[in-house]
Amino acid sequence: MIVIIEVCGAYKRFLNKMQRRTACNPQTLSNSDTILSNKTFPLKKAIGTSAAMGFPIAVAGTLGYLINGWNSAYQQDYLFGFIYLPAVLLISLVSYFTAPLGARLAHKLPVPVLKKVFAVFLLLLGIKMLLSII
Repeated sequence: MIVIIEVCGAYKRFLNKMQRRTACNPQTLSNSDTILSNKTFPLKKAIGTSAAMGFPIAVAGTLGYLINGWNSAYQQDYLFGFIYLPAVLLISLVSYFTAPLGARLAHKLPVPVLKKVFAVFLLLLGIKMLLSII
């Protein structure tokens, strides 16, 4: 419990620091669209900020899957709650090696190209989501 409180405190300090840097109020700070469209906040820094804000969300989601699946009737080896350890290890291993490549690529690409690549990615993701409900 103390660890969760410390993580939440560190996250709150991070948000306060970002609020001072972006000169926007706390109500709009959590809206990623505001940060990305803010002309005083460079896109490449917004990408890093977005990644940092994703960490507490991932931790909360992981805890949710762990707690909700702990007493599940579905039992399998290497399964803790609804978290399958071989998948976690494989995803972590691949991410460890590809994250630096993505960061270098994001810093090398010009901002207009980066925006277009992100737009195409979002378009493809939206199409995939629409096709999944049909």
